Amino acid sequence: MPEVVRVASANRRRHSSSRRRDDISMTSRKRRSRRRSLDLVEHKAPLSIRVGNRRAPGNFEEVMASSARDSTLFEDTVRRSIKDNPGEPLLLIINGHRSWLSYLLGACIREKLLPDIVERNKEVQYTDAFRFPERMVEHGPTTVPWSFICDQMNVPETYWWSFKMSPPPDADLFNIDEYRLRTGVWTCAEGAVLPQESHLTDESDDYAAELIPITILFTKHNFIAEAHLTRFLFSRLYTDQFSMIMSDETEGICWLFHRLWHLLSDWENIEAQLEERLETAELNSRAREGPASIRTSAMHDELARIYNAQQYLRFHCRAFSKLLKYKEAIKEREREKKARRQHQHGVAYTESIELRISIAKPDHTADMTDAIDDLEQAGYELDLLIDRFKNLTEYEFNMENAKQAEDTRFLSIVATLFLPLSFLASIWGMTEFTGSPMLYLYIAIPLLGVSVGFAWLFPTTMRKIKEVWFKEKMKRPKTQRERVRLLGNELPGGASLGS
Repeated sequence: MPEVVRVASANRRRHSSSRRRDDISMTSRKRRSRRRSLDLVEHKAPLSIRVGNRRAPGNFEEVMASSARDSTLFEDTVRRSIKDNPGEPLLLIINGHRSWLSYLLGACIREKLLPDIVERNKEVQYTDAFRFPERMVEHGPTTVPWSFICDQMNVPETYWWSFKMSPPPDADLFNIDEYRLRTGVWTCAEGAVLPQESHLTDESDDYAAELIPITILFTKHNFIAEAHLTRFLFSRLYTDQFSMIMSDETEGICWLFHRLWHLLSDWENIEAQLEERLETAELNSRAREGPASIRTSAMHDELARIYNAQQYLRFHCRAFSKLLKYKEAIKEREREKKARRQHQHGVAYTESIELRISIAKPDHTADMTDAIDDLEQAGYELDLLIDRFKNLTEYEFNMENAKQAEDTRFLSIVATLFLPLSFLASIWGMTEFTGSPMLYLYIAIPLLGVSVGFAWLFPTTMRKIKEVWFKEKMKRPKTQRERVRLLGNELPGGASLGS
């Protein structure tokens, strides 16, 4: 009997604990559902999502989402774009972040991929971090997606003048942040977009052929980014080979990174602007315009701007180098596959396959190599500008020290001239003036004017006299005819080949 009582009490405790767990789970579900409902009704400024569509005006359709309840509108827009452009990669551009963004994108994108997409979007919106082109973590039977975050660089005025507009008066165009156009990209060659009926069933194999490539571009919500998106970017990203390129994992990421860099970044503009500022600083330095401290401070600001620009330049160059290394690794794997196919099927069969692949698959290695060469040349030009700014700063210090030395010498001469007069006045007791006050003024004011004029004109006059005098006396080197090579001659006139 006691054993029965113990078993019954144990069963009661087990049932009570299970009811307690059920109550806790129900309350937690209620809390989660309440939290989700808060996310669903969250209203802020609408989030703009552009869906690429060649048939739409401007090559895109815009979805203004205010909450996760707009996921149906977003899904309908995406399905319509896919239907109107069969076989085309899906192109989305997002210009902000909301807490319900994952719910919205989940209507058309696999759920396992959403955390990485949202994380990249947050990094673009709220951080200044760089991200080299890298493969993301694998999420099941899909092609591994790629992502990168890059600050495109150009002269701030160019962003406005390209759309026939002028920069606002309060814009700080000298700030390095104004040179940046921040962009982030997440792309997947296949396996990311869900078919229309996918939300009714779990993952299955019957819709794998319906999946298409997708590219998501993240930008910040400002006027410059909006102008580039709506008036410039969509039409230039859509090229004739866009579908074929983006369907290939390796060529897609290489083409996308190079295309965005080619469209938005221009280091030649930055070099020209910095060189123009250097020439202006040299003119101000020669003309001695303004105090030397202000001129030197301006040159230090230019140096700081060049150093900051070099960081972005190195990032661009290293990103292209990493992509080339990845392509080389892919080529090595393809050579291994070729060797296996030759061993299995023979040489003729392998060559026919490679011919079809080479015709259908574009290669952007040459474009990226040219980009690296251009970036290295730009880095060399920036190094030269740094050296010239440093030399100009040193010249300013040397000229200021020379000027101070001349002024000190002048004061020494003046003190030496007035020292005997002061000595004689002290001997004869000339300590007070006994004449009338008006006579004192008649004598003191002209003497004061003569002293001030002498102190002001004497150093400048002496400096001009020295410049004119010593320029005539200085010897200037002359180019000797026998030391130069004339047109059509291989050696200078005074040179010989020797015996």
